[in-house]
Amino acid sequence: MKFLFFMQDTVKKTLGVILIVPGTFLLFIALFGIIGGDKPEDFNIGVGVSIFSLFIIVPGILLYRKGLALAGEEAKVRKLVSMLLTYRRMSIQDMASKLGVTEPEAHNLLAVAVDQNLVNGHMDRPTNEFFVSTSVNDIKKLTQCPYCGAPVTQVFHKDETAKCPSCGQLFH
Repeated sequence: MKFLFFMQDTVKKTLGVILIVPGTFLLFIALFGIIGGDKPEDFNIGVGVSIFSLFIIVPGILLYRKGLALAGEEAKVRKLVSMLLTYRRMSIQDMASKLGVTEPEAHNLLAVAVDQNLVNGHMDRPTNEFFVSTSVNDIKKLTQCPYCGAPVTQVFHKDETAKCPSCGQLFH
């Protein structure tokens, strides 16, 4: 399934080029028939072939543009997966800002990555963060600051430095 997801853009761009090249070739032949033709039939045939060639070129251009758009989405999904595996957890807001997209787009990219099994994990609804499955076992159960006793609502992983929202102390 992953293979097919990452091949969509290549297939569409290739089909686009396959349509654009012969369509353009036909268009040139038709134009030369219109310009260089001595008989009235040459002009009529040239116009007909020109119109036919446009019916080949336009879908080719549309396919190629769709392939370019899919290539951009693929690159964003790959970047998102790389960030998630590096950071282990990340909020939708952080994903959106690092990818340069809106939050709904970041959510959709995350859904694509999970759907394609590029990354496994779950969303924490209260914090709006995505956790990579391998990091769930590394979560520290901390409810209050060890220095001032203030309640701590942020989720921490082992080996991360945390900061108390009340007193500002850093702790591990």
